[in-house]
Amino acid sequence: MSNTHLFISICPAILACLCLSCDNHSVTVKPCLPPEYVDCQGTCIDPMTSDVFCGANADCEDFSVCAANHLVCNQGVCVPPTATPDPNNCLKLTDQAIQAYALTNWDTDQDDCISPQEAAAVTEIPAKTFKNNAQLETLSDLNQFPNLITIREEAFSDCPSLTTVELDLIKNIEPNAFNGSPIRHLKLTNIETLIDNFNDFSTLASIELPHLKTIKNSFSNCSLTSIDLPEVKTIHNAFIECPSLTSLNLPEAEEIRYAFDYSGITTLSLPKAITINAFERCSDLVSIDMPMATNVIGFSDLLALTSLSLPQAKDIIGFNGCPVLTSLSLPQAIHVDGFKDCPALTSLSIPEATSVTGFTSAESLTTIDLPKATIINGFEFSKALTSLTLPAAETINSYAFFCPTALETLNLPKAKHIGQNAFATGASDSQEIPDCYDHGVLTSLYLPEIESIGENAFSTNALASCIKSSDDPNQWACATEQWCKKGSDQAWSCQ
Repeated sequence: MSNTHLFISICPAILACLCLSCDNHSVTVKPCLPPEYVDCQGTCIDPMTSDVFCGANADCEDFSVCAANHLVCNQGVCVPPTATPDPNNCLKLTDQAIQAYALTNWDTDQDDCISPQEAAAVTEIPAKTFKNNAQLETLSDLNQFPNLITIREEAFSDCPSLTTVELDLIKNIEPNAFNGSPIRHLKLTNIETLIDNFNDFSTLASIELPHLKTIKNSFSNCSLTSIDLPEVKTIHNAFIECPSLTSLNLPEAEEIRYAFDYSGITTLSLPKAITINAFERCSDLVSIDMPMATNVIGFSDLLALTSLSLPQAKDIIGFNGCPVLTSLSLPQAIHVDGFKDCPALTSLSIPEATSVTGFTSAESLTTIDLPKATIINGFEFSKALTSLTLPAAETINSYAFFCPTALETLNLPKAKHIGQNAFATGASDSQEIPDCYDHGVLTSLYLPEIESIGENAFSTNALASCIKSSDDPNQWACATEQWCKKGSDQAWSCQ
């Protein structure tokens, strides 16, 4: 088939329009007009626009047939068609910085319009995309991209005009994505995990993270005053040194570690919390209620704490430095190590405990209820204690009750081992424990099952009788500078 026949069969309408200087027998009678048209086998054509003879020369050679609906002839070259955008089918982008970036990077047909199809192809904001962008003011335009779920590292860092972030669809935010931007209001509706973000945000006034489950290494040195995280379960290294933070709602929190230190919280209720290693140096914290906590670690230097409720806690470490806490009841605790430097503590009840330590400098303690404790340590300087009965205690470790200057009676019916300086007054042989300058008044002991007594266990007390150590028949215990001596009546006494 000739080129002329091909043209006639494909586009008769074009043929009729272009035969400006040709007769009905395809014989040229005069040159083609306008002059840019060419004579192709007796037919005048425009090689710059004709899809059939695109790029043809005067001899109708070297031309291309452009594929229908896919390519058009533009300046003698077959190229993709340029669509005319439908303004009703374009995303309305209001932020100039977002719009400029979108048209440059996401407008695939280059029609100066982001269609819903083009928007659906966007899945992430690359790293450092808007870093140091002074024009960026809001990110609300990004909520029009249905599959945009990831923000890469430092994507919006150091943007001086970005004060509000409200993102409904984002699921993944890489570390430091917003560092250095003066954000005041943060709303991340769909985020469930947040790691290494929003630290040192002195401008932050409010956050909304309704579906957040896990947060780590975030929001330290913040200016928040309240936090409501209704679904969070795990908090690690977060919200540290936020002195303005006074209100906290964590109804589903199960594990909190190294978080909320140096905050301004006044009351704390954690109905489901299990493991705590946090809230240290919260000097305004008055009350703590953790009804389900079983393992409790932390909480040192709580200068205002007056009320503590841990009804299910079994292992407790911490709470050192609670100067105004007066009473303590731990009904289920098995192991307790803490409460050092709590000088106002007057009564202590831990009925299930088997080992207890850490009550150093409880100078006001007058009542100790430890009916099941077998190992005792750490009650140094319990100077107000006048009477002590430990019915199950088998081991009283060294310095356990050092400097009990008011202790008059001591009942240890199951005691087998008493460490050195356990009930001593006077000079201390330990570099960690200061000297006790007052003499004790202990005059009587009951140790029916004793097996060993450490050196100076009862030194500078007022004991008048010898205590025999069953592991060495020749070893007897008296106060320092006193000796067990057998009298004429064959009775032993301290001389």
